Amino acid sequence: MLSLDESEKDSSPPRIYCPIDQMKDIRAGKEREVGSKATWSVSSWIPGHGVRLLSGNNKNTYWKSCGTFPHLVNIQFRNETVISHVYIYVDYALDKCYTPSIISIRTGSNFDDLEEYKLIELVRRRYWIKIRIPDPLKINLLQIAVLKTNDDCDDCIIRLIKIHSPTPKFYRTYNILKLWR
Repeated sequence: MLSLDESEKDSSPPRIYCPIDQMKDIRAGKEREVGSKATWSVSSWIPGHGVRLLSGNNKNTYWKSCGTFPHLVNIQFRNETVISHVYIYVDYALDKCYTPSIISIRTGSNFDDLEEYKLIELVRRRYWIKIRIPDPLKINLLQIAVLKTNDDCDDCIIRLIKIHSPTPKFYRTYNILKLWR
């Protein structure tokens, strides 16, 4: 399991995180945001806090689940899509116990062949979480499963999710360099 804050304990002072600029590679022409080309669905939601808020740009709105674990966000692409990064925006300072603490990133071509790609432990995180896909994946389905929240709350809150894909020029360069390794 990948722990982003393994050394942080409840008794330690709050950590100061370097802000992640999830637009940096887009501005540089290396990546593009592809979440808008997908169909999004969730396992549950509380009225007024539905799935459409996850792919927007407003950090003051959020998706809030209800029900039992796991809480799922399904991002389905019509065509096979290459992804290189997943960005998730959470804010423990505002959302407290509703903030995810364990997330599973699952990938596949459909719901029948989903496999866990990465298990991530978040310890009272705030701001963007950058999940790098070392070898860009070709997928049709990305599932983000919240397995646990801070203080074991039943519901969870995620403010934003962004899915990035390498631009065609950058992806071709990446594949050529990979052949030379």
